[in-house]
Amino acid sequence: MKIVRFTAENVKRLKAVEITPDGQLVVIGGMNAQGKTSVLDAIEMALGGKESVVREPIRRGQTSARVVLELDDEYGLRIERRFTKKGSTLNITTADGRTPTSPQTLLDSICNRIAFDPLQFIRQPAKSQAAALRKLVGLDFEQLDQQRAALYETRTGVNRDAKRERAAADAIKVTTAATDPVDVTALVSELKLREAANREIDQRESKLEVAKHGLSVLKDTHARMVEQIKGLQAKLAELQDTIDRSTEWIKTETDTLAGIVRQDTDGIEQEIAESETTNAAVRQATVRRQHLVAAREAEREAEELTRQIDAIDAQKSESLAAAKWPVAGLGFDGDGVNFNGLPIEQSSSAEQTRVAVAIGLALNPELPVVLIRDGSLLDEDSLAAVAIQAAEHGAQIWVERVGKGHECSVVIEDGEVVASK
Repeated sequence: MKIVRFTAENVKRLKAVEITPDGQLVVIGGMNAQGKTSVLDAIEMALGGKESVVREPIRRGQTSARVVLELDDEYGLRIERRFTKKGSTLNITTADGRTPTSPQTLLDSICNRIAFDPLQFIRQPAKSQAAALRKLVGLDFEQLDQQRAALYETRTGVNRDAKRERAAADAIKVTTAATDPVDVTALVSELKLREAANREIDQRESKLEVAKHGLSVLKDTHARMVEQIKGLQAKLAELQDTIDRSTEWIKTETDTLAGIVRQDTDGIEQEIAESETTNAAVRQATVRRQHLVAAREAEREAEELTRQIDAIDAQKSESLAAAKWPVAGLGFDGDGVNFNGLPIEQSSSAEQTRVAVAIGLALNPELPVVLIRDGSLLDEDSLAAVAIQAAEHGAQIWVERVGKGHECSVVIEDGEVVASK
């Protein structure tokens, strides 16, 4: 389906223009401010609805305007949009005189706005380009991209935790091979027992010295009493008995003490002094092991998250590989549209034009009519490539171009056709 006749009266800079396109590439030539743009705007306003109508669609000095497009479809559609100061009206009729109940709905069903200027696709933000392309090929990765972004964010946090735990572990220098802490409480209890035993020995030795001293006193007293009080035999006998018992006790206690060895407290005191150093090292080793365990757990979690991300990427790759692309080498990712493995903005102007036109045609299979403004930016090779695309797709491409060269199908001057071929 294409336009076989274009008629416009008083639309923008146009006076009365009629164009019967010959071929699939229609190049509208002319100098600036002569009406070239008005031709493409008239086609867009006829097809695009009220939102496509410019603020002043009527030629200055006139009160009304109209544009008529005749299509070569099976119904022989004739599209007419009229403009007055009050607004615009759309009328569509078929070759046999029938009119659709909702003409704009009919137009919306057969044409996409991107066809009005496919190069606008190139000027869009990268994410808008990707969204348009996803819609075209029927791939919606929004949910997968959200899942992937969530997994990626979680994995980033987990990896950060793993690095923090491993750094904490590496910062701890272990200075002992011991794995069990020293039982200081048991050592202190043992020290107290040994000190108590030694105190008892001290007490007994003190008593022994006292007893020895007492014995000496008794002997001195005995000698004096023997010399001084020989008559006190009864008391002397009693005193002798006491001496005998004391002597026996002293002998027994001396023998007993001779068999008791003093406890060594220096060693255990040294152990207690050194235990805190050992226990601190053991605690450090324990904390280090805990950090290493946490790091390994976080690393395993990060590996699982990576596996899930890879699965999503693989699913997207499979969908992309199975999609039907308007141009070979076209694709997209989360950042935008790619062509031959590079961002579309890094492609040449000719490649960008080829991609944009292909997308415009793919989005408009029912009415493959494409409008290219800024056609002066296309060199001869790019213009020839556009013509080949039009032929391959059975499309009709209207190009606005400054100049009056041989490539022009129609030349507009002062709102009128002055040359055509």
